[in-house]
Amino acid sequence: MNKAERIKTVLHRKVPDRIPWALYPSYLILGSTELQLRNQSLGIYCPMPVHRLKMLNIEIIDVFKADEEKRIKTVTRTYVTPKGELSATLGFKYERAYHSIFADTTVSQPGLIPSEGIWPIEYFFKKPSDYEILAFIIENSIFQPSYDGYIQTSRFLGTEGIAMAAVWKTPFQEILYDWMGPEKCYFEYHDHPDKFRKLYEIMCEKQMELFKIIAQSPVEEVWVGENLTTDMTSPKFFKEFCVPFYNQIADLLHENNKIFGCHLDGKLKGVEKLVAETKIDFIDAYTPPPLGDLSIEEIRACWPDKVILCNFPANIFFRSKEEIERYTIDLLRKISPGNNFMLVTTENFPLDRWIEGFEVLAGVLDKYGEYPIRL
Repeated sequence: MNKAERIKTVLHRKVPDRIPWALYPSYLILGSTELQLRNQSLGIYCPMPVHRLKMLNIEIIDVFKADEEKRIKTVTRTYVTPKGELSATLGFKYERAYHSIFADTTVSQPGLIPSEGIWPIEYFFKKPSDYEILAFIIENSIFQPSYDGYIQTSRFLGTEGIAMAAVWKTPFQEILYDWMGPEKCYFEYHDHPDKFRKLYEIMCEKQMELFKIIAQSPVEEVWVGENLTTDMTSPKFFKEFCVPFYNQIADLLHENNKIFGCHLDGKLKGVEKLVAETKIDFIDAYTPPPLGDLSIEEIRACWPDKVILCNFPANIFFRSKEEIERYTIDLLRKISPGNNFMLVTTENFPLDRWIEGFEVLAGVLDKYGEYPIRL
C-alpha cells in the first residue's frame, strides 16, 4: 500500500499493511529531514474547505497593528450590519519560524480570521443586544460549493496523503471559542437562556446548509476541528449541545457515503461514554497521557468501533532519544494489533526537536509498524 491508501484504509475501518503515520501539512518543515521522513513512512492529511463564504449586507473592516518588540500582530475585525456593529481583536504570530509545503488550509467560518497561532484578545459578543446583530451575521452568511481546491490538492498529494473536507467547529464550540469566549458564554447560557438557545438553533440551521454542500461534494472524509477539552466544555454541555448535532451531521453524511470525524485533542475524561454514544466515525487528535487524561487502554475499551488518530504528545519530544523510543514502542504495544489506529501529529511541537524526535518515530515505525503489531 502507498501512504494515501494506508490512511484511507484505516479511516474506513479496514486492515492496512502498516500503521499509518501522518501530520497536517502546516507542520511539515521543508528540508532534508522532511524529505527523509516522507521517504520512510510519514504521510499527510489535509483538512480543507470545500465551500466559499459570501456575506450579504455586511461590511467587514480589518485593522492590523504590529508590535515589533513583542513580535506579534493584532487585527481588529468589525462587522458593520444594518442591526449594528460587532468587533473583536485577535493576536497572532508575527512570523513563522518555518515554511510548510501548503498554504494554511484551515477553513474559516463567520467571525474567524484563519492563521497559525491565533488567540483572542477581545471577543465579538459583549452585551445582550448583540444577539440580534450576531443572528443577522449568521443568517446572512451564505455557503457556496467550491470543490476545485480539494480536487487540486488531492491531485498534488497523490500517493503521499489525502485531503478531507473541513468545518472549523460545530455551533456550541463556535459560540464558546469564537464569538463569546468561555466566561461570557456560560453567563449568557444562565442569564439569557432563551436568547442563547435561539442563537444556537440559528447557527445549527445555518451550519446544516454547509454540511448539505459537503454531502454533495466529491470528498469521502469530513473533519470538524472541535478543539474539545472538558476544561472548557463540561459533560453537561457536551451532552446537551454537541452530541445531538454530531449525530445529525453523521446521519446526513452517512446517507451520502461519507465518514465523519472530530478533532478532540484535549482532556476527555467525563465525556468518553458520551463520545461512544455518538455516530462519529473517527476521533482526530486523541492525545494520550502525559498530556491527555485518558489512557490508550481506556479509549480502546470505550470506543472499540471508532478509528483513533492518536496525536503523539508534544512534550515527549523534550525527552532523550532513548526515552522517545521507549514511549513509542510502549504506545504501539498498547494498541496491538493496531486495528482502527493511526499515529498523527496535530499539535505544536518543539521545533528544535523536529530532527531528533521525528527521526526516532520514523525508526520505530519502520521496525515495529507492520500490521499486525507484534510486540
